[in-house]
Amino acid sequence: MVTGNHHIARNFVASAVDASAWAPDQWCYELGHSLLHYWPDAWKQRWLRIICAVLYTAGGFGAGCVLITKPWRVGLILYRSTSS
Repeated sequence: MVTGNHHIARNFVASAVDASAWAPDQWCYELGHSLLHYWPDAWKQRWLRIICAVLYTAGGFGAGCVLITKPWRVGLILYRSTSS
C-alpha cells in the first residue's frame, strides 16, 4: 500500500518533466510549484518573456521606491511632530 506522500513523490519523479500530468491544483498546492512553471507555453514566446521581465522589473522598482520612501516620510513626520 502506498501512502499519499509516497504516491506524490513517486508520481513527481515519474513525470517531473511533464507538468501536464498534474492538475493545476495539485501542481500548485500539493507540490508547492508555481503555476508559471505549470504552463510552459507562457514562456515559449520570446516577446512574452521580454514583456514579463520588463513588468517584473518595473514592479520591483516600484515596490522598492514605496518601501524606501514611505518609512522615510513617516520618520520625517514623526521627527517634525516631536521636535515642535
